[in-house]
Amino acid sequence: MIIHLVRHGQASFGAENYDLLSPLGERQARLFAEHAGRLSTAFDAIVTGNMVRHRQTAEPMGARTGVYPEFDEFDAGAVWNHEMARMIREDPAVAADMQAVLTDRLAFARVFEKMMRRWAKGEIDPKVGENWRAFLDRVRRGIERVVAEHAGARHVAVFTSAGPVAAAMRLVLDISDEKTMEIAFAVRNASVTRLRAGSGNLALLGFNDTAHLEITGDKTLLTLR
Repeated sequence: MIIHLVRHGQASFGAENYDLLSPLGERQARLFAEHAGRLSTAFDAIVTGNMVRHRQTAEPMGARTGVYPEFDEFDAGAVWNHEMARMIREDPAVAADMQAVLTDRLAFARVFEKMMRRWAKGEIDPKVGENWRAFLDRVRRGIERVVAEHAGARHVAVFTSAGPVAAAMRLVLDISDEKTMEIAFAVRNASVTRLRAGSGNLALLGFNDTAHLEITGDKTLLTLR
């Protein structure tokens, strides 16, 4: 079985509801579906996480097989709400970035990455939201569930987020927590990461593929947030 982990299209940064695709994200989703339709490999199953942006990215593909909450993103909101005041007190750079965090994607990325690195290192109260170890275990269970429930399938598409993609890479490559978080920050919107699952093992076939976006020649389609 080949598992195609597809990150959702660009979400609605700065909007009242982030968990909706932006117009650009909708276009990314359509381009992925069109590209998939041109390939000789057909998906035997199409599943999504439980987030709206996951389902919206999968919509152009047609009927879905099921919803797997194991592939939801980590609970960054809980960590953000718990840690922000302390980070502002401790780091003047964070305080400065917070002035523009709702309008400047780079400022948001700097604050968010600092916070998530602390979370992955266990420097944040593990009782806040879902801790790092629980998140990794959840994604592992999701992959195992896909393999078990779709035995005999050759190709399965899983629409998810950057965090679960990175967690899957950690499972395959046995990399450090720090490297795993670096990968999470590098996963592009609507990119595809492919894993081969068989005989109880996972092997990496490809990471962060955006050929279906790059072929258009439109560089604005290559987004991270």
